[in-house]
Amino acid sequence: WHEGNYMAQLTFIEEGLNMAADMLTNDSPLDGRRRIVIIITDGVLMDGDRLTTVRAKLQQLQVLTFGIAVRRFKAHSAEDDAAEAALKPVVSELADDHFMSLTMDEIPTEVLTGLCD
Repeated sequence: WHEGNYMAQLTFIEEGLNMAADMLTNDSPLDGRRRIVIIITDGVLMDGDRLTTVRAKLQQLQVLTFGIAVRRFKAHSAEDDAAEAALKPVVSELADDHFMSLTMDEIPTEVLTGLCD
């Protein structure tokens, strides 16, 4: 959908989360590792109200969902606040532990040493 509608500048994740759940089925090997999904967005999720079913599916599969809201600047704008508010309910429980709001330059260090450690 995004490829054909990229100029709309809207963010939809339901289909992507369903694909992730399909890839992370109970049949996929764990090998002692956790199953995780990391959502990275720079805008408000437009389908947040339709994610209840896929979130339940990911929980059943014991998939941890992390969210990263990407900001353009160090200071938070009203747009950043709206994107964060839409993303936080989508991440796994203890949302503060599974959510970050970062600038693009902060992602490599914060995600690799903080979130993925």
